[in-house]
Amino acid sequence: MNIAIHQLEAPAIIGVHERERRIPQTLLVDVEFAVDPPSEDRIDAVVNYSSVVQLVREHLREGRFQLIETAAMTTAHRIAETFSLAHVRVRVTKPAAASDARSISADFTLSE
Repeated sequence: MNIAIHQLEAPAIIGVHERERRIPQTLLVDVEFAVDPPSEDRIDAVVNYSSVVQLVREHLREGRFQLIETAAMTTAHRIAETFSLAHVRVRVTKPAAASDARSISADFTLSE
């Protein structure tokens, strides 16, 4: 079973230019992870996606990344380690990263 979180807004210091290193930007983050089907209809029987959302937002807020590639990769690893997941996919999208494009994104899949 897959769980997906779409276009989570997360503030982050990200980029290589001086202005980007001072002012947080809003990233859009998509997360997908594989879990076993729940044995019961109870929140403690699953990976709580609210906890995943909180972890992603904290990780990106504290990270101070230069590259969206690094942000995607380290976020996937952090989710996998925290929740003991074997398959995690993270896409980090940076709106208005280039003047000729609506957005730029990096996609990273961790599959053990």
